[in-house]
Amino acid sequence: MPFGGAPFRRAISFRETFFRKTCFRETCLDSLTLITGGVSSGKTAHACRSAAEHGKRVLYVATCEPFDAEMHAKIARHRAERPREWTTVERSQDVARALVPGYDAAVVDCLTLLLAQLLQQSADELAIAREVRGLAAVRPGYPIYVVSNEVGLGGVSPNAEARRFAELQGRANQQLARYADAVVCVISGLPMQLKGSSC
Repeated sequence: MPFGGAPFRRAISFRETFFRKTCFRETCLDSLTLITGGVSSGKTAHACRSAAEHGKRVLYVATCEPFDAEMHAKIARHRAERPREWTTVERSQDVARALVPGYDAAVVDCLTLLLAQLLQQSADELAIAREVRGLAAVRPGYPIYVVSNEVGLGGVSPNAEARRFAELQGRANQQLARYADAVVCVISGLPMQLKGSSC
């Protein structure tokens, strides 16, 4: 049989495929992906789909504390969309400490609500920066997908508090994006890769 025949090509193809998949899994371990975009753009759905690709042991860290009927309904809808075997943990601060080893992937949903609740708790900008740095630095041994919002895309608000929050959110997104291994922007349900490669 001549060198380079069909069996040889199949063997090389198998080796290349195995190598790519192995490198992909190793690269994704300890990876942090920031998924940002507008309201109801499909960010959470994309984060959950990405996390589910790594296995069934997914940790879902919910940063939202419901304050009205609409928020309760949204949380219930998101919970119904997630697989039952996923573990859900609710944290409104020290989110990085919730990302313990033992999972295949994690979703943190979302940074925007986390910042809003920190402000309601009278946290100053230094405390907020520490929270974001802690989230950016945590590497528990599995890929983490952090959902956030681009609240400044809607223009400049006439409300001073809203402008302050938009600025804090923008700086937090920049800080997290700087340390993230990958950044994805979701528009109309379509993910656009801004940094790195998706895991």
